[in-house]
Amino acid sequence: MKTWLARVLLGLLAATVLLVAAGYFTLRSMGLFRAPEYDTQAPVLPTLASPAILVFYKTSGYVHTEAIPAANALLVELAEELGYAIYVTDNGAVINPEQLSQFDVLVWNNNTGSVLSPPQQTHFRRWLENGGKWLGLHSASDNHFSWDWYVNEVIGAAFNGATRIPQQPRAQLVFENRDHPVLSGLPASIWLNDEFYSFSNSPRDTSTVLATLDESSYIEEQALVREQLRMGDHPIIWVRRVGEGAAVYSAIGHSADTYAIPEYRRLLSNALHWLIQGDHDSPAP
Repeated sequence: MKTWLARVLLGLLAATVLLVAAGYFTLRSMGLFRAPEYDTQAPVLPTLASPAILVFYKTSGYVHTEAIPAANALLVELAEELGYAIYVTDNGAVINPEQLSQFDVLVWNNNTGSVLSPPQQTHFRRWLENGGKWLGLHSASDNHFSWDWYVNEVIGAAFNGATRIPQQPRAQLVFENRDHPVLSGLPASIWLNDEFYSFSNSPRDTSTVLATLDESSYIEEQALVREQLRMGDHPIIWVRRVGEGAAVYSAIGHSADTYAIPEYRRLLSNALHWLIQGDHDSPAP
């Protein structure tokens, strides 16, 4: 009996080790458990007409393997439609004063983890506070958690959790401040499936909220994380001042399919155009 029990226990232990190993390597394949690697050699930029957009998609955490290329492709398409030059890179060394000065808008596309070295953080901060324009997509809020200026001044709210089961439920996105140019041509609301973020604080007091989630449309089925996700007032897209610069952040965009939604495509096109051409004197209350 003891021999039989020992064999069973050893079998269970071996199965557990295999499951843990399989889980670890699965998460590694998704980009987790990586130490940050900071780029030191800046890319050679092509000659860019003005205005120009820089798209930055570096990750050192979870990799949105489908959403990143979908967003990159859409941004290139929108830039061409708007008549703007665009450069797409995952090289963090592009965040230097000389090269940043060639761009009117910097887009962070689903970045995760620590993606900029301390000197690069300083360059980015100076560029944005001195009049740069920034657009953050989805997990642009899911990185640099220890960089207080980025969390508090660029994003304006601290990431607190995301939908789990189902990861991408269907929810209603309600637009407000509909006279803002970023919402030009959009309806009062849309329905979509995506991964929805929650935040430990609301950006409403320091930002102009452009869209909120109707929590009653999705949150009850999120049984595992319901209370963590519940905000009551749930901003999901907003604009804000950052020194002399301006920022637009949208927590939408985990799914590649989201970038094919006509209304979201229109919103991102409007955002790029407003950041480059618009009046940014009062993007926050």
